[in-house]
Formats: sequence, C-alpha cells, structure tokens
Amino acid sequence: MSASPESDDPTRGGQRRFRESLLELKREGCRILITGEVDASIRARRSRQLFGEATNRHRILASTTLGEDDIAEHLPGEHPLSRSGTEVIRLDDIRSVSVAETYSTPSHLEASNEFAAFQWRIIDAIARHRVDHAPAPAELRVGVATLAPLVDEYSAETIREFVHLVGKETVESRGMAHFALGLDARRPIASRLLPLMDIHVQLRQREGEPPEHRWTLLNHNIHTEWLPLR
Repeated sequence: MSASPESDDPTRGGQRRFRESLLELKREGCRILITGEVDASIRARRSRQLFGEATNRHRILASTTLGEDDIAEHLPGEHPLSRSGTEVIRLDDIRSVSVAETYSTPSHLEASNEFAAFQWRIIDAIARHRVDHAPAPAELRVGVATLAPLVDEYSAETIREFVHLVGKETVESRGMAHFALGLDARRPIASRLLPLMDIHVQLRQREGEPPEHRWTLLNHNIHTEWLPLR
C-alpha cells in the first residue's frame, strides 16, 4: 500500500488505512527511527517537520554533537532557541563541565558518566512536563539528533537501552519521539533499534533529484512510496 505523508500529517488521496493508523499512533504516542546517509540539512528538515509548527506543543531536542546553528535548523519557526515550550539538552554541555556540580543528577550517577547523565536529563525533562502539564496526545515532541556519533563510542546495547528508555518515557506522555540515526537502514545498529519503533522513516538523496522520504508503519504492514521531502 502506498500513501503520501505531508510533514508529520497523514495521507491525502484516499489512503484511509494509512491515515487512520498514523492518527492512532499519534493519539497513543509513538517512536520513529529516521535512517539514511543524507546531508545533515535534510535530516534537520525532517526533524523540523516532525517537531511541527503548532503553538501548543512542547519540544525537547536532545543533541549529541550539534552546534547552536545546527540545533536551530532542527526546530521550527524563527529564533527557535528563544521560543517558549522548547528545551534543548546537549551532550557536549554535560561533557564540558562537571556533571555533579552543574546538573542535579541522581546520586547513583558518577560525575564521569556523562552519557548516563544525558539520558537522565532527557527522561527527567519528559517526566516533569507530564507531571506539570498533563499533555494532550501528540503535544509533546521529542527529538534526538544524531545517534551516529554514539556508535563508535558506546556499545549497541547501551544505545539501544538509551533509545528504549527515552521512547518509553515519551509514549507515557502520549508524545512522539523521533531518533535520527544518520546511518543507512542496513547498518547493524538500525536492526537493533527498529524493533523498538512504531514508524520507520527512510531518507535518500539521489544525484539530480530532490531528497525523498518513505514511511513504514511497522506494526501495521503499511508503507509509502518514495516521495519528495518538502
């Protein structure tokens, strides 16, 4: 079955099954893996669309290695870093200072365990928003960019556990979490992460052609054709 997702919205053109299944995932909360070895600007565009322009959303962007300008490219609107309802958590910030001195982390985390502190900060931000705001379905949008730099530094099991916990916490809030892998779907790490996901979004960039994306709703056996990424 083919369909035509536009931004993060369901299909047009009568593909009712895809549309209804995607809306159900958005109501219940879902996890999205974005794969494809494409230019960083294309991944940023896809992430920006998943965060969405709606004013009633709370956005949490977790960055592994992005600079400030790159972070802004992942978020919608003008001056997104000063926009209310947007939180940015950077692994580089945690690495640049003493974790114990700067962040209120649980006592069982060692100051040198920067990745664990990064994970905890994301989960804590999601949980705090849920307690304080009781978010509506799809109000919370969480994005992690990008997982690829972690592959050479941490084990596949560590990355899988990180993705599992962040995704689980997001779904508890009926939110949408997207994880930009930054690698091809045929890489071993992708096969470890896809069983944790509800949606797989593939990106590709062919010479002389506009960038394209293809969606698969993993538990519904529905996928789109390759479509231009707008």
